[in-house]
Amino acid sequence: REACRALSNMLSSQEMHSVFLEKDGMKSLVWISRSMDFECQYCASLCFHKLASNISNHQSLTSGVSLQRMFALVENGDQRVRLQAAAALRELSSNQGYKMIFVKAGGLQVAHDLCLANDNETKVLALGILRHLSLSSRLKLQIVREGALNLIAEIVSFCIEDEILSQCAPVLANLCENEPNQLTMIDEKVLSSLEILSHRKHETILNDVA
Repeated sequence: REACRALSNMLSSQEMHSVFLEKDGMKSLVWISRSMDFECQYCASLCFHKLASNISNHQSLTSGVSLQRMFALVENGDQRVRLQAAAALRELSSNQGYKMIFVKAGGLQVAHDLCLANDNETKVLALGILRHLSLSSRLKLQIVREGALNLIAEIVSFCIEDEILSQCAPVLANLCENEPNQLTMIDEKVLSSLEILSHRKHETILNDVA
């Protein structure tokens, strides 16, 4: 545990990231992430998050088994572990150069599953992943085909927190930029969602709905 904490503390400095990767530290991190100890798992997810916050590390994090280990950590029963791993995935999903790799590895389904979480923090991170992915013109159609519209509509219909709705609105706005999606979105659930969002007194939400 103490060694894992030391590694996490070391990676707080971005200057150490390149040294860590050059010394093949990713193998050690993947090994730690497989531990049955929750504290070790938490440190591993925290390390992944710290590395993902540095765009220079995204190639290393999306190659090999690193991405799959992050996917595994977000399924963890410990909320601390799940949140750090989800935050790392949100960082990775923002990188245009690796969005296709992220989705082909199963990232879209992972984001969908996280959206069903009971806690708002996880939902916000999951919707952030969808928001990033939905910016890609190559993914807009696929995201809709894999059920994002019904997912967003369900969240909007039961949610009152602007923190969550402010993530839902840009996802819908991004997906609307695809013409075939526009026809699909002329659906009672989606229109109802837009109507609900249009009544929020939140500038960002209203701008996205418009």
